[in-house]
Formats: sequence, C-alpha cells, structure tokens
Amino acid sequence: MRPRGRSSYCSGRGHFGQVAVNVFSETADPKQGVATAEGGGVRDVAVVITAAVLPLVLHPSRSLHFDEAFAAHVAGLPWTGWLAFLVRHDAHPPLFYALLKAWTAVLGDSAVALRGLSAVCGGGAVAATIRLGRAALGGQAGMVAGAILAVSPLYLYTAAEARMYPLLVALFALAAAEVLTLWNRNAGFPWLLALALTGLLYTHYLGVGLVAALAAGALWSGGRAALARYAAALAVAGAAFLPWVPILLGHVADGRMTPPWRGSLPPDAILGVVHLIGFGGRTLGAGGYYFLASASLPMQVLLAAPVVALLALGAATSARANEVFFRLATAAVGIPAAALFAASLWTGSFVAYPRYFSFAMPFVAVALASVVASGVTARRLPGAVLAGLFGVVLALSLGSLADFSARPTRGAGDWKAAAAFLESRIRPGDVVAVYPRHTEVPLGYYLPGDRAAWVVLPTDRQDPRATEAAEATDRLAVAFDRVWLVTRWPIPPGGFEATLRRASRTHRVAEFGDFEDVRITLFTRR
Repeated sequence: MRPRGRSSYCSGRGHFGQVAVNVFSETADPKQGVATAEGGGVRDVAVVITAAVLPLVLHPSRSLHFDEAFAAHVAGLPWTGWLAFLVRHDAHPPLFYALLKAWTAVLGDSAVALRGLSAVCGGGAVAATIRLGRAALGGQAGMVAGAILAVSPLYLYTAAEARMYPLLVALFALAAAEVLTLWNRNAGFPWLLALALTGLLYTHYLGVGLVAALAAGALWSGGRAALARYAAALAVAGAAFLPWVPILLGHVADGRMTPPWRGSLPPDAILGVVHLIGFGGRTLGAGGYYFLASASLPMQVLLAAPVVALLALGAATSARANEVFFRLATAAVGIPAAALFAASLWTGSFVAYPRYFSFAMPFVAVALASVVASGVTARRLPGAVLAGLFGVVLALSLGSLADFSARPTRGAGDWKAAAAFLESRIRPGDVVAVYPRHTEVPLGYYLPGDRAAWVVLPTDRQDPRATEAAEATDRLAVAFDRVWLVTRWPIPPGGFEATLRRASRTHRVAEFGDFEDVRITLFTRR
C-alpha cells in the first residue's frame, strides 16, 4: 500500500487550502511513505525550548504529590542500595530513577530541580513529535505538531511532575518516527530505533505494550520488509531488557499492576480519557489527570462532542495525507488503549489510569497538524465550522489550565500545606500517627527533621476493617494525650472511620485540616 502524495495532501481550494500551500512545503516519497523536510531549524529549537520552560512556570509552588516524593526518595538513596529498594517497593523499571539520581546529584532535590528533568524530557517529547510530524507530513508540519503538543494541557500536566511519563512519550514518538523510516530498505541497521525501544522497556511497563503496538503498526503500514527491520531492532532491545524480565514477572505475580485500592473501571472512563487527550481535561469536571470525572454524564457527553469531532477530523485528514502514518498511529494508539481498558475489565482494577494515555498525544498533535495543513478538509467542511471546532477545543483547553492553576494539587494532595499545618501546631510530647504507611514519604519530604515522634500504623490495603491500624491507634491513645493522625487515600475502605471511632473512646477531635484529601486530625484526651 502506498501513501498518498502531495496531490492528495494539498488539493483543496479555499482558505485552508491556501494556508497549506503557503505555509507548508513537503515532498513525499511514495515508495517509502516518508515525507522529507525542508527548513525548520531555529523555529524548531524555539518551540522545544519554550515547551521545556512552560511546565516549570505553570505553577512553580505546587506541592509534590506522593509519586514525586517517592521518586525524590529513591533519588536520595545511595547508589549501592537504590535498585534493590526499587525492586522491593515500586512497580516500574529503573531508567527514569537512574536519570533522576544523576540529575539531582548535580542540581539538588528541590521541587523545581526534581521537575526540571521532566521538563527537559517534555522538551524531548516535543522534539520527537516534530520529527514524527515531519516524517509523516513533511515541511513545517512537524513544527506545527510540536507546537500543538507543547500547549496541550495533558503535555503540561505530564511535564510538570517528577515522573517518567514525559520520557515515555519522548521515546515513543521517537520510535514511531523511526518506524516510518523503515520503508527505506537501503538504510543501515536501525540503531536509533533499537535504542528508543530499549528505553521504552526500561521506562515503564506500559512500554511493553507500546513496543508491541509499534510492531503491529510496522506490519500493517510497511509489510513484512518493515516488520523484519523492526524485528531486528526489537531483538537488540529485547536482549538488553532480558535481565529485568524476572523482576517484571515477580512484580506481576505480586499484584503490583492491579492494586486493589484502585477500584473497578468507571463506566465513564473512556469519556474522561477522550477529554484528557482532546485538550479538555479538567474543564467543568469533565475529566482529570489524577482523578475521575465529577461532571454529570450528559455534561461529559456534551463537552466531548466537539473534541470527538475534531479528533475524527484529524484522523480522516491524516489518513488522506499519509496512509502509512495513519495506519501506524491507529495501531500505536488503539492497541495499547484497548489493552488498558481490557485489562481493567478483566482484573476488576482500574488499570487504565488517566495519565497513562499521555502516550497518545504525539499522534493526536500530528493529526491536528494535518488538519491545519490540509486543503482537503476545506472542500468537505466549511471554514467557519472548522474554526468553530478549534475555537471550542481551545476554550476547553484554557478552562482546563485555569482549573489547574486554581487547584494545582486537586486529586494529588497538598502535602506542602499539610506539612506546614502540622509543623506549626505540633508540640513536644505529641505523637504523629501516619496511615497508610506510604503517607510517610511525601510528608517526610516537607518535614525532613527528627521523626522520633512518628508512628507508621500497620497497613493492610485489603483489610476492609483496618483492624491492625485501629488497634495500633488504641495503644497510642493509652500512651499519649495528644495524637495527630495523618491519612491519605488510598486506604482500606472505612479505614479512617475505624481509627476515628477507636480514638474517640478516650480522646476528642480538637483540630482538623483537609488539604486536597490529605486529612490531619488532632485527638486530645477528654
């Protein structure tokens, strides 16, 4: 199957067709399915630098959430023991943590420094998207795709936290761009593709699915020859990943992939993902990066309509512009997404966590860039309607960013404010009961001093009665007049209420603070 060339890509008439002719200049090789770029340079660099800076200035004082504090904790461990700690206490491969350790060794472990690595990786994701867009559409289309990605709320959420997702997106977009070059049978061994695939496998376990999806995309878009060259790169990546396979199997057997506190797949989860990758996200509670939608189902459907229309238009236009890219993108996005939802239904655990879908954004950005570039759409859709769709989605995007600016820790917990509240009120002789045990990590980041007064309550996340924690609270109530209880989701169902009832037998609630679901309660003896 040969992709369509320039005659199909810029054949329309009218305003958008003229834009395509004036702004974009591309040449497609129908034998390779790859467009060749003309120009770029300085503007590409400007887009990438801007993209790397934006997440850091979006909300610089935002509190670290638990996952970020955990990453900071791992980064602070000595090199001799960090990997063993990671194997015992986490469910991710080690590449991001190793990079973060090296990064913080130079720049320190402040919140800005920790997130700086993600911002740089986010800039790399934009650069890889530019490369992908240029390989698919040619000319300056790659720069437009990179700019679209750089201003999307999902990108800004991802690149503004000290986690591995920007690195995952960057490697996935780079690998996809390299797969497009597999049409060129005269090229040498695809070492860059092999490196990107290895990085995907060592960044997140989702990378296994992404690598498999690219294999399907290579076969569908490039045939056996492309798949054979992809298999050669995959063989190198697989050999490099082989030492970690026993650990991966151990994590699967231990249930790390389907923690019971996530609950089952919500019925409106797909709509929430559509909003998230479609630039709406948090607008009017339609979806969220850390949390589920709070809007009613009719409101979610109403807000999703223009997003779905624009995404469908992007898919159709990119299919006309370059059928090879369309097939690759369909496999690269559709297969992992379907697998995440299927795993959630099969296991009864919410595996399809919203932020995982950041991997789809480079392909969405390239598809929307094809809409901007293509005159084909002008012939099939009035310019006013097209402008209206972009306008509505832009409004949803701005609304999502406004919500993020107003409540930057929504769904993640404001540990910074919680620690300040506790520090200003704790007295000598008080005891701090932390429940569940992982709560100690983010609280300890903001209260790094003496923890002699801290007690980590026993935590069994599968115990609906929270018996051990409640009994431990009893013992604390006997020994101390003032007991601080710090709790945060996820805890067993009824866990907070159980400890509250136990403590209330001998103590009364003297003070209470809620910091985006980080709850701090002071019990004093009656």
